[in-house]
Amino acid sequence: MDYYKGMKVIVEFETPQSFMGFSSTFTAKKIEFTPDALGEDSKGKFLRWGNFSANFWFNAGCGKTRATTCANAIKRLKGLTKRPAKFYYEIEDKEN
Repeated sequence: MDYYKGMKVIVEFETPQSFMGFSSTFTAKKIEFTPDALGEDSKGKFLRWGNFSANFWFNAGCGKTRATTCANAIKRLKGLTKRPAKFYYEIEDKEN
């Protein structure tokens, strides 16, 4: 899992959006999704991405590089999100 540390996918909505969290409704304009678990199925390896506050989780395929893996997560999120938003990713240096 060290390979996937420091990666995050960020979604910025045009207006604050509400999500049902664990204890109350979570409202945010910006949500950061981080990798939680690595899995493998018949199609290959995948990462489980999520945000505890928004109580939202999804799986996205692993790429050959960290940037490709984040791009796969963004593609998956774009398919799941029905609201206008800006998507981007950040990768911290592995050396730190």
